[in-house]
Amino acid sequence: MVELSAEHPTLPRAEIAALCAMAGGAIVEEDKSVALVEAPEGSAPLFLERPGLAHAVSAHWWTTAATPRVMVPPFGRIDLKGQRFAIRARRVEASHEELPLSDTVKAIGAILAVSGKVDLTSPELEIRLVLANDAHTGALLAEIDRKAIDARHVKHRAHFAPVSLHPRFARALVNLAQVRAGDRVADPFCGTGGLCIEAGLVGAKVHASDLDPRMAEGTRQTLESFGARDFVTEARDVGELPDFTGGNLDAVVSDPPYGRSSTTNREGIEKLYDRFFDAAHEALKPGGRLAFITADPTLRERATRRFTLVETHDQRVHRSMTRHWCVYARD
Repeated sequence: MVELSAEHPTLPRAEIAALCAMAGGAIVEEDKSVALVEAPEGSAPLFLERPGLAHAVSAHWWTTAATPRVMVPPFGRIDLKGQRFAIRARRVEASHEELPLSDTVKAIGAILAVSGKVDLTSPELEIRLVLANDAHTGALLAEIDRKAIDARHVKHRAHFAPVSLHPRFARALVNLAQVRAGDRVADPFCGTGGLCIEAGLVGAKVHASDLDPRMAEGTRQTLESFGARDFVTEARDVGELPDFTGGNLDAVVSDPPYGRSSTTNREGIEKLYDRFFDAAHEALKPGGRLAFITADPTLRERATRRFTLVETHDQRVHRSMTRHWCVYARD
């Protein structure tokens, strides 16, 4: 049971779907910002450690109608064998506001106290009750450490620039590209290194480059400071991506210039993107993924000349800008 963030209407679910594809699993039910996932044994760490746009992951026990008459009785089947427990209940997206959660939690706690002991400070077992359209119950496996993700914000990096993708969304883009430990991943517009950090932390070999030597050097410092182990940084033009990486990349993940305040070295934005797509196509192995963000929907369509579209998502930033998230596969 994955409790998704509500920071975007489609990206959190898409991120979990990508992790499911990597694990050989599937989302079997969706209920607002709750996703029930069926995944092979041993794949739990992928869901516990990788998401950027989720809050918590639990072992799903059951789903019932969201009424006390139906929610409470199933807890009578549980024998806690003396375990210390706590119940954490929450409603998502203002679901069932008419239902007094505190009363429901007290009723469940009274049942479980017959075989266990309430401990709100250091429980051995944390039971999650999440109200969406239905009520979903499970045992907490892990809460996503969003503070650790936020600690990788650009303001905390060795090299600072005023514009950078938030690390939660950078991690999501890496996940949409289905980057695995040991994969070879490149970002030819590395900027301050946000995407490179996330790729490096999931165990990928990172090839970071930027036309601006200051950015390439800043990314090197940033990757070192956040503990990335296997990376190469260099000042390179995007067209040199195949030579820089040696080809056979598993993924290209990037947030290229939008052609507004970002510099394109006076090159037309369409030409720059065409060269980006050509270089990525040459550098990627068959089946490799290209994941990038653009502010111009006409630019994302140009990628279809070289790649097969997998998915797109639109993210409104403010009135004058929408980010278009794009994931493509190389044939």
